[in-house]
Formats: sequence, structure tokens, C-alpha cells
Amino acid sequence: MAHETDATIRTQRLTLRPAGPGDIEALHSLWTEPDVRRYLWDDMVIPRSRVAEAVERSTDEWSTRRYGIWTVHPAAEEPLIGFCGYRHADWREAPELLFGFTRGVWGRGYAREAARAALDYIFGTLGLAEVVAATDEANVASRTLLDHLMTFERRGELEGLDTCFYHALRDPVQDR
Repeated sequence: MAHETDATIRTQRLTLRPAGPGDIEALHSLWTEPDVRRYLWDDMVIPRSRVAEAVERSTDEWSTRRYGIWTVHPAAEEPLIGFCGYRHADWREAPELLFGFTRGVWGRGYAREAARAALDYIFGTLGLAEVVAATDEANVASRTLLDHLMTFERRGELEGLDTCFYHALRDPVQDR
């Protein structure tokens, strides 16, 4: 059960719905999968309350900033296969792109499809000028995806971790 908003996105293969309180259990299951939490939560098994806080923060951001986290589902099915979306970056004045998918669907291009849709939403629908992203240097899959969608900015430290930073700018030519 998703948070009611007009920000649901449908792509060729996916449905992205703003996360709401009814998604806490499914997100907790996803975010505690060993291969997902490895980089997303620095391999910590987070309690359900932490997921509830993240969903509440996302709901607040949907209300105030018009962006947040989407749950990602196959277009014609209900099961959650991942998440994608934004939070306001703690380290820069911009929305930060986040994503993660259950290991069972890795390699199918779902993360790229969802992230592309999320970028189209932030630039096309909201008209924002910039998006940022950060991933652990060791997270090769996320770095590869971000290299396709964004511009590598620098390598540095974030919360004590070796991190790669990216950004993307809205293309003003598309606004004409």
C-alpha cells in the first residue's frame, strides 16, 4: 500500500510508487538482505524502527520537496523488487539519488530503468537543476550504473568511507 500522491511513475517494465507506511515490512525485508545492506546500511541489520523513520522522512520530503523514495515493482505484479528515489543530501544542497534492488533481479537493467525514470522526474517534472549521488568505492555495480547516468565528480570520504561522488545537471536544451 503506497502513500497516495500523483508521483507514481510507470516505465516499460516497472511501476514506481511513493513509499508509505504500508511498505515498511517489505522495505525492511529488502534493506536487511545481506547483498543489499552491504553498501546501503554498511552491512548493519537495521531494526524495523529505522525503516519506519526512513519512510516517515521520505513522506515528509514528498510533502515539502515533492520528491522522496519510490518502491519499485514489476509493471504487472505486486512484489517489491527494489527502491529508488531521493532524499535531501546531508553533504550538498541537492537531492541525492538512492537505489537498491533484491539480488534476485540483479543484471536485468531494473536499477538503470528506475534511476533513469527518477532523473526524468526530478529534471522534467520538478525542473530542478541538479542531482547528486554517492556510493562506496567498492560498490562496483552502483559505480557502473552511476557512470552511465551521471558525471563522476570526485573520490573522497563520507562518514569514514571511501566514497565516489557524482552529479547530474538538467539539460537546459531540453527545456526549450
